[in-house]
Amino acid sequence: VARHGIAIVAYAAIWACSVLGEEGLGCRGQGELHAHFCEAWDIAAASGGVVSDVALAALPGGKRRTSGPGALHTLPGPLGMVVQSSPHRASKRPLNTAALNTTFIPFAPDRFHFGKVRREEVLLCFNPPLDALCGLGDACQKPHAVEPPDAGGRACTDSGAAVIINVNPVCRGHALLVPSATAGHPQVLTAKGVRLGVAFSFLSSPRMWLSFNSIGAGASVNHLHWQTFFPGDDPEVAFPLAALMQDNAAPAAAPREGVSLGTTPPEWPLAGWVFDVAGASEDAASVEQLSVHVFAFVRRLQDLDMAHNVLLAVGGTRAIVFPRRVLNQQGTDVSLLQVAGHEVLGWWIVPRALDFETLNEAAGAALLRSTALPEEDKLRVLEALRALGWQLTAAGRRNLDEL
Repeated sequence: VARHGIAIVAYAAIWACSVLGEEGLGCRGQGELHAHFCEAWDIAAASGGVVSDVALAALPGGKRRTSGPGALHTLPGPLGMVVQSSPHRASKRPLNTAALNTTFIPFAPDRFHFGKVRREEVLLCFNPPLDALCGLGDACQKPHAVEPPDAGGRACTDSGAAVIINVNPVCRGHALLVPSATAGHPQVLTAKGVRLGVAFSFLSSPRMWLSFNSIGAGASVNHLHWQTFFPGDDPEVAFPLAALMQDNAAPAAAPREGVSLGTTPPEWPLAGWVFDVAGASEDAASVEQLSVHVFAFVRRLQDLDMAHNVLLAVGGTRAIVFPRRVLNQQGTDVSLLQVAGHEVLGWWIVPRALDFETLNEAAGAALLRSTALPEEDKLRVLEALRALGWQLTAAGRRNLDEL
C-alpha cells in the first residue's frame, strides 16, 4: 500500500508448521499470503486441542447442509439473507458487561485478551515495513521469512500484527488480525490498525472479508482486532449484501483522491457508507488513500462515541462503515442473536436451534433496523462527512432520504 509516493507493501513472517507434505486443499491460486495463511489455519485446526471437534463439525463445508450444526438456510425474500446453525458459538467468551452505553472501555490486562492465547493459536506474524520503497511485483508480496512467531523467544513485533486462529470459527479461515498484539490497545480502531487491515485484505484472497466491531457493535473482546472470514466454503457464494450490491454502491458524493463514496442500497435495512477505490485504479497509492479516508470517518464516529462496524473486502479496495446504536445483545449471554460483522452483511450466525428454525427475513430485517441511528445522530454523521470534505451529490441525497 502506498502513501505520498512511498509504497508500503506488506510482507509476512509466517509459521505454518515445519514442512508441508502436500499443499492444503483449496489454499493455492489466491495469492502467496493466502496460501500460507490458509495452510497454517488448516494445520492448526487439524492439530487437535486448538479448535474442538464440535466446532470443526459445525463448519459449513463445501457442500451445503440443511440441518444440524453447520447447516445453512437461505431465507425466502428479496434480500436473500442466510442463517447458519453454529451451536458451538454459545461457548465463546462474552464481553461480560451487563450494561453498556459507550464504545470506550479501558483495556484490562487482568481480563482475557489476545496476548494470553497459546502459542499454537498464532498462525503468522504480519509485518509490513512501513518505509519500504517497493512496488507491487511478486517479490514484494512474498513472505520474507518463514519462522514461528516466537522463534528465539520473540513474539510478533508491535510494528505489525499477530494472526490468530478463532477457536470457535464459523468458517474455514476464521481468524483474528491483532495489530500490536502485546501493546494492550482496547477495541478502538487506530490509523495503523486500518492500514494493517487494508494491507492484509489487499494481499489476501479476494473472497476474504475483514470486520472490525466496536464495543457496542458486537465486539466480545476488548482488545484491538479485526476478524477474517468468508461466506462459507463454497466459492460461488457471496454475502447477501454483496450480492445485492453487485459490486456497485449507490453514489453519494464525487470521488476524492481516487476514492468514491456511496451508500448501501436503499432496500437494505441498515445504512452503510461505502468507500471504494474509484474506477479501475486499484494501485497501491489508491488503496492507501482508501485507508486514510476510512480512518478519518471512523475517527469522527469515535469523537461522537458512536458504535460502528467496519467491513473490508474486494482485495482491500472496498470498505463499508455502518454507524449504529450502542447495543449489548450478547453482553452476558452469547447464545442470543446479535448484529455484528456477519449480520450487517445479511448472514446470521445463530447458536440456538430455535432461532435457526424460526428466523425469517422480516425478523432479520427488523433486527438490523433496530440498530439504526436515531434521526439526530444520522444528521451528526452527515455533518461529519461534510466536515471531512465530502459533498453529497443530488443522487446521494435522494439515496439517503430513502435509507
